Amino acid sequence: MKIRLDFVTNSSSTSFIIICYEKFNVKNFIEAVGIEEDSQFKDIYLQLFESLNHDLNPARNFVAEHRWNKKGQSFEKFIEELFSSETLAKIIDAEKKGFPIYMGELHSDENEVECFFCTDSFIIDDKRFYIDGTNSGW
Repeated sequence: MKIRLDFVTNSSSTSFIIICYEKFNVKNFIEAVGIEEDSQFKDIYLQLFESLNHDLNPARNFVAEHRWNKKGQSFEKFIEELFSSETLAKIIDAEKKGFPIYMGELHSDENEVECFFCTDSFIIDDKRFYIDGTNSGW
């Protein structure tokens, strides 16, 4: 048996959904969150973009393979339980119109910015894309 005597931490993760009505790129992302070019906070949102962009998986594949998905649980049930019926409706509508939908996770033990956004809930609703980060593992 091993006993740890120093600091012990428990990491957490937050799942997110991105519906892309236009290309998900850094320019569109910075404009959607409303950050000015000379903002002191621009670097934070650039890091958030990189974290989101780094872990993009097609939504249905993500749900089918995710550790939280109970055996036999439908995609729709998974989304409603982790997010909301409103987000599910947006996904279904976007799928019908052929827009790509991605899912991924932010992790609290990755970097400071990812940890910050992992501990809170957020929605970015823009004409270019919809991001739902309301599922928090905290």
